[in-house]
Amino acid sequence: MTDPLELIPIKQEKRLRLMKIQDLKRENPSTYMSSEDLNTIDNLKNIRQEKMKNTMHAIKAVKRGEMSQRQAAMRFSVPRSTLQEKMLMKKPDELKHYMDVNRPPLTYEDERELFRWIQSMAGSGFDIPHKSLVDSARTIMMEKPKTTLAERVAFKNFWMEKFLKKWTKVGILEDEIKCSKESADLSIEHWFSTIEITLQLPGLRWLLDEGQTPKTNSRVLYIEITNFDVQLAEPVEFSTVKNVRESSGLNPGPNLSVLSTIDASGSRLPGLIVYPLKDSIPQSIIKGHNRDFSIGKSDNGNMSSKIFSGYILNILLPHLVEKRKLPAILFLKRDVDKVSFQLYKKAAKEGLTILGLYSIETIAKIKQYEFSWIFDSMKDTWKLPTDKERTNLTLFQFPSLLISTLKQKLTQEQLVHGWRSSCIFPFDHETIKIPTVKKEVKENPKNIEAEKAIIAMSSLLSFLPETKIEIFEAILRGKAKPNKSDETMFAYFCHLKQQMVDSQVSNIISCLDQSSVLKASTENIKIEPGLLEDEIGIAVKMEQEEEPEYVDVKVETIFS
Repeated sequence: MTDPLELIPIKQEKRLRLMKIQDLKRENPSTYMSSEDLNTIDNLKNIRQEKMKNTMHAIKAVKRGEMSQRQAAMRFSVPRSTLQEKMLMKKPDELKHYMDVNRPPLTYEDERELFRWIQSMAGSGFDIPHKSLVDSARTIMMEKPKTTLAERVAFKNFWMEKFLKKWTKVGILEDEIKCSKESADLSIEHWFSTIEITLQLPGLRWLLDEGQTPKTNSRVLYIEITNFDVQLAEPVEFSTVKNVRESSGLNPGPNLSVLSTIDASGSRLPGLIVYPLKDSIPQSIIKGHNRDFSIGKSDNGNMSSKIFSGYILNILLPHLVEKRKLPAILFLKRDVDKVSFQLYKKAAKEGLTILGLYSIETIAKIKQYEFSWIFDSMKDTWKLPTDKERTNLTLFQFPSLLISTLKQKLTQEQLVHGWRSSCIFPFDHETIKIPTVKKEVKENPKNIEAEKAIIAMSSLLSFLPETKIEIFEAILRGKAKPNKSDETMFAYFCHLKQQMVDSQVSNIISCLDQSSVLKASTENIKIEPGLLEDEIGIAVKMEQEEEPEYVDVKVETIFS
């Protein structure tokens, strides 16, 4: 009988131990894995290799044109999605560097926001901004937390084409804009109606009304971008500035981009000069600047959309906030493709509405240059200095000459007059009516103005005594001077005569009064258009055949 307390020795077995990955590579798998595990691993390796072979056969069959992707996927038992992914890889035979190309670069929500922005740009008077669309989409993609190489490649090669096919209304909007540019009357009607609706929705239409005192508005702005040719030299600050570039858009050669901002009150806001610099800006150029123009730089001196956005968000908007001039309206030329989705959204949030101008080429076709000169005012003003002043002008000399030229040659009164002539401030659709529209009116507008002038002159002659009329005629001949009490009446008298001469009704004037004084004085009056600059100053130039000693006498009178 055995002792119950006697312990039977048990055969000792190997203890399991945890091993690191690097230890597995060093040791033989048979030392720590069973035969069943080894067989399972071998089977998995064989299955993986078989799948790889089948995938390669399917890819080769599709590339040779023997069958479609669907047929190849069924024939070789390969998932169709896997086959599509491997087909898009640069090296399908190696099957390395797997890229997730199934996910689009931008989500549906991102593309929908871009489409709504394009609709807003078209409704604001701009052309379809293709370049800004690509830049805005790229910015959205790069702001995503995890952007793969496949997404960047797919965006560069396919995104724009797929976006335009998906959002077909973009093409419809572009066709509508092209149709509106076919004739001058359609262009004007389309632009004014579009801007009217765009401003009424947010309640900003009042900004373009002149019901203010004084009748100007510093909340209505315009930005003009002008490019100057530059001949580079060493050191770079001694590079010379040449003539103004007439062609718009980006140019391959080096140039100097100048951004100037004006408002409807005739004031000039801080601008920007972009220099063609790759390195740091020299101190000689920095010293030549003041608060009128800030400094920017790019490789070729072009005004990129990134630089333009930086100017709006970091210079213009803080200035408007400081001066308490928000909300405000900013006009740009409709073909300026520098307003990105991000800029448009941030500016609108701050209270700055960006609008595109009517086509200046259309206004030029209908021979109304006075309506559009202000939008090229910097380009026209730069032609006023002499050739000697503009010859061999270096980069560090350019800012001082530009600032002095704009201040001396372009006055505040001229800018205000330009805004009114452009019919943007005040917003006047009727004044800018083109000649074809006027012909549809049954009654000639010139006849209407002539009749008004005749009625006003007849009432004035019946009111004034004959002695007063004789004095006014003597003043016109340069034989007398008006009294201070008669200055207003005399100015009105000259204004009516001017209207009647402009309307070519001098032969009707004799019917108003049979007096020899009025008849002799109005038949040979000629008024120079350049002398009459506005409603305040009146200058009359007379030529009289009977009295040659009084020819070319100019009289200027100011309203009291």
